[in-house]
Amino acid sequence: MHHTPWTQKTSSPTPKGKAKQEPPKSEQVRQLEKLRDDLRRSQGQDRDPKGGCFCQARLHDLSAYTPICRTCGLVLCTLNLPHFACPHCAAPLHTPSARDALLQTLESQVAETLAREEAARERAAWKPVRPQALLSLNSKTKKVTVSSYVTPPATRPSSHAAAKEVEQQQQRVPAPPPEVVFAPHGPIAGRPWANLRGGSATYVPADSPTAGNSDQSQKTGGEHKKKGKENQGRNERV
Repeated sequence: MHHTPWTQKTSSPTPKGKAKQEPPKSEQVRQLEKLRDDLRRSQGQDRDPKGGCFCQARLHDLSAYTPICRTCGLVLCTLNLPHFACPHCAAPLHTPSARDALLQTLESQVAETLAREEAARERAAWKPVRPQALLSLNSKTKKVTVSSYVTPPATRPSSHAAAKEVEQQQQRVPAPPPEVVFAPHGPIAGRPWANLRGGSATYVPADSPTAGNSDQSQKTGGEHKKKGKENQGRNERV
């Protein structure tokens, strides 16, 4: 076809069958998928390079996947991931059958979370947006112009960045020292409250019995003086 300067250009046809762009996954879905994939690849014998956590669910929440080590009995918090070995005895936290059951649980949690987020997006898409009217006055022509605008929705901060910040703020309790602190000898007869493990504690003896007697004598003398004044007042009235 011969093109002239007045020939109208036709747009190229859009390709059909193009895949629909999926929305980005939320932080919760990414965490569940990572937990599932790490558990699938691991044999449960590798130790956590971060050392795990020995708070025993006192600083963090109890782990929903591995609440306790069935070998040594250590209580595990959420920072002890199920695909690692026990941070204390280095034993696997799951038997093969328990590992398969946990994988099925994680698969169902991922599917339920995706369905719940998709339903929330559909409800937000069908929510009507009411435009707002704006009146503006032209100072030269003195005419009033009516226009409408829609307030854009507020953007939320990135959940991925927030999760990283929370991970950095999480404090891990280190393992207890391997040495057992004990007293090298028995109690001392003259100092029953002495610190047997060492230190700068100083024993303070109790008050001497003579100080108690002096306090009692002062108290008795004061009572005699008070009674003497009362008797003197009675005699004056008579």
